[in-house]
Amino acid sequence: MLDKPHRSKRVGRPRKGSEGDATRRIIDAAIPIFLADGFEAASVDAIAAAAAASKKTLYAKFSSKADLFEAVCLRLIEEYIPPLEQEAARGGSTADCLHRIALVVLKVGLTPDGSALRRIVAAEAVRFPEFARTLHDFGHVRVAPMVERCLEEGVRRGELAIDDVRFAADYFINVAVLPPMNRAMFGLEQSELTHVKRENLRRTLETFLRSFRVERQEATAAGLSQSFLTRFPSGFHSAEPAAPQPGIRISDGRKASLRAQVRSR
Repeated sequence: MLDKPHRSKRVGRPRKGSEGDATRRIIDAAIPIFLADGFEAASVDAIAAAAAASKKTLYAKFSSKADLFEAVCLRLIEEYIPPLEQEAARGGSTADCLHRIALVVLKVGLTPDGSALRRIVAAEAVRFPEFARTLHDFGHVRVAPMVERCLEEGVRRGELAIDDVRFAADYFINVAVLPPMNRAMFGLEQSELTHVKRENLRRTLETFLRSFRVERQEATAAGLSQSFLTRFPSGFHSAEPAAPQPGIRISDGRKASLRAQVRSR
């Protein structure tokens, strides 16, 4: 988790006139303590002492320990959203845009603090589902539209053919970003963006975009057509078509009715 354990120590009362920043000081003090000790073991007394505040002041700002942890989650999320938005707004090719977004998310998520936060949220998901909801609503829900805009630009430029951009964006996050973060959260891999993880991101991005490139879809359609003609050179007609029956004629109205039935199925 953190490289060094926190060391809380009592300090004097804050200077007169500085009480207005008590909320900020409490959150600042709570971040390393929660990340180092976890939610359950984190001491409210230690947080109050590190913030140079009384427990009474802490509970005046936050109704509960859970309320304080939610504030910690929001603070950490808000710190990485602005640079993410800047990278998403830089433009460039679809591949460049997606790569930059994924890289920023991984740089934040693949840190000891990032893994510690997600580990706490996962551990407390049953008792405090609001933690996971906060992480989702203020994190994932804000990242997905950035990915969507990259893909929409690719479609607009004629680079990609995507029927459901929202699904594609969610899929990209699930295959390119979440797997390495989950492995780090569970301690299966180091919480750092290594060369191997960067290479895996590049290959995942290439595979993802290959599925939606216009030329590939056109080539796939052409290949399927050629394969069909090779296997069925005469289509689905029988080798010996039946001789026309005299006296039998389908009216134009009946033909139109049949076509409408086929289209409706």
